[in-house]
Amino acid sequence: MFLRVRGEDTVRIPPYLLGEDFDRVLAVMAKMRLEGSVQALDMEDIEEEERKVLLVQLLDLEPVGDPFLVHGDGAVYQRVRYEALAFGVRREEVVEGEVVEITKRGRFQGAIVRIGPLNAYLSSSNILDDRLNIDVKGQMIVGRETKKVLKKDDQVRARVVYVKIDESRPYRSVVGLDMRTPGLGALKWLQEERRKKK
Repeated sequence: MFLRVRGEDTVRIPPYLLGEDFDRVLAVMAKMRLEGSVQALDMEDIEEEERKVLLVQLLDLEPVGDPFLVHGDGAVYQRVRYEALAFGVRREEVVEGEVVEITKRGRFQGAIVRIGPLNAYLSSSNILDDRLNIDVKGQMIVGRETKKVLKKDDQVRARVVYVKIDESRPYRSVVGLDMRTPGLGALKWLQEERRKKK
């Protein structure tokens, strides 16, 4: 889910940028430091791993106090208070996303689903209660008995079953999905089921 978060951090401004407009340079360096980083929310009622959110876009920035120097470094440091758009996922949350790849990579076989700025993994065992044929070349997964087809670019609704956010490399975070529960699956499957009930 997307949410607005507030926080404070310290931004380093390198010496070669000190002759430029300070506010503009501060905004650029804060954006470089914060966007794409992982921050932990201060919420004690949520498991530690689920408190972590990915900062997607800096919305507001305000300097706090005066800039300061650190001995041995020619840069200037500035404390900032910021507001940002962030993305986080929680276990058991229902999300919608787009299938970006059908793959058989090592022990993983299934679909990679883009949810917000992250890729999530939809293992073949969590797609259907059916045996599956996985066609990596044709970028599709077909249920042998149900004949349901999941292709690249399909929109899906799934439940989050696993969350592991990598703070140092957010793009390597792992989010696991499941679509076997009634009401979940490829949106085209759900529309077809509604049509059949009418």
